[in-house]
Amino acid sequence: MIGRHDASARGHKKRSGVQPSPGENFQLQLLRGYSRTVAEVEWLVLLVAALYVLIARRQALQTNVLVVTGLFWALFGAFHYANFFRVPKPWKIAAETWLMIGFITWLVYLTGGVASPLTNLYFIVVVISAVTLGHRVTILEVLVIGACLLYVHVTRYGGLGWGPDTTIPLITALTPLLLVGLLASLLGDTLRATHRQMQRSAETDPLTGLFNRRLLLIVAQHEYARALRFNEVLSVLMIDVDGLKAVNDTYGHAIGDRLLHSLGSTLSSHLRQSDTLGRYGGDEFVLLLPSTDKAGAVIFAQRVRRELTAIRVQAGSHTVSVSVSIGVATFPTDGATLTDLLEAADLAMYRHRSIARDPTSPDIALLTPRTRLRPGSEDDEAGAPDSPGQDDR
Repeated sequence: MIGRHDASARGHKKRSGVQPSPGENFQLQLLRGYSRTVAEVEWLVLLVAALYVLIARRQALQTNVLVVTGLFWALFGAFHYANFFRVPKPWKIAAETWLMIGFITWLVYLTGGVASPLTNLYFIVVVISAVTLGHRVTILEVLVIGACLLYVHVTRYGGLGWGPDTTIPLITALTPLLLVGLLASLLGDTLRATHRQMQRSAETDPLTGLFNRRLLLIVAQHEYARALRFNEVLSVLMIDVDGLKAVNDTYGHAIGDRLLHSLGSTLSSHLRQSDTLGRYGGDEFVLLLPSTDKAGAVIFAQRVRRELTAIRVQAGSHTVSVSVSIGVATFPTDGATLTDLLEAADLAMYRHRSIARDPTSPDIALLTPRTRLRPGSEDDEAGAPDSPGQDDR
């Protein structure tokens, strides 16, 4: 077994200003959507409070509600419009829901206690929490709301006041909150689980569990942009499974699928955290190696090829194996754009395959971008990308 490839051998450098991955970007966009929804809900709560001030006829009540509403509006503006928190975070959404609970509790206390019509505003908070924060936070918030209502009840009546006239409004306010909190939590968990499943289906190859072509190209664009911005190298390995069609025709697609899965698992086990592996096509994989120069990428390709060609799969009484062809291309020497880089890796992979079939050819590790396949060969034009090394078969 080969070990994890050495970072120093591959020209690995420490990077700064790292961009989020596509998965992180997706979560960030999701949080931004949740944050906008919470902001709209907070505007709704403020609007309801303002309408109540207009409808209420008591001057003292109007003044108290205006003061509370003004304080909430100031905190609300700080969260959303003062740029104190530029990047949305789950804790920020949670803090806003807790802030709304405190604001609504204050309004309820000022406007009639548990019998106040403003107790219905709690339902908005519960639903928002269930959708964005999960069932644990939602259940906790429902319990806190219950404690707040109980506190308001005790404060207004100078004690528990377990008479019918005081108890029924408290039970009437608490029971729907508990039911809505439970149902909303279950619904929110189901929606999130479905969402995660849909995201995985859209981003991963079902056979190997690796990134599919769509997500792989998105990540590749991110890595290319990062290499371009920070003047770093980026190597690409194009890995093709030789003879997979023959395996499928001879032993069946189930054996071919097992081989592909084993190849993907073997490749995945030797990646750095910064590397990205995906299934590029039916029998092709692409491996992105950030901050890795050509020499380091070729060394790694040689090691990986030995590991992949050692894979064996049993098909009845037969032992099935495959060989692989690997092409290596490095930005910026082999391509100035991502498209050029992928094409260079693809061309290098085909050169590897043609050389491997010629027993008179030199070891690929000795080739350079300007070396021809054989003396007098016209196949390797000027500017063609270098091929990776291979061990002797």
